[in-house]
Amino acid sequence: MTNRKVLYALSAVFLLGAFAILFEQYLSYGKFIELKDILHHEFFAFTFLAFALGVLLATYATGKK
Repeated sequence: MTNRKVLYALSAVFLLGAFAILFEQYLSYGKFIELKDILHHEFFAFTFLAFALGVLLATYATGKK
């Protein structure tokens, strides 16, 4: 696999992880985002989302010629 494909796969793993955390939160508590518990599940979900989007944007920006 090329470096770009590895970064896309890594980004997909983090996106799936973030959505899995939010989905589990919904199944357990009936809400995707609970502001009073923002330092629990949501923190990690949003961190995963930010990392995945950062990797995607950096990969796209550096690959454009």
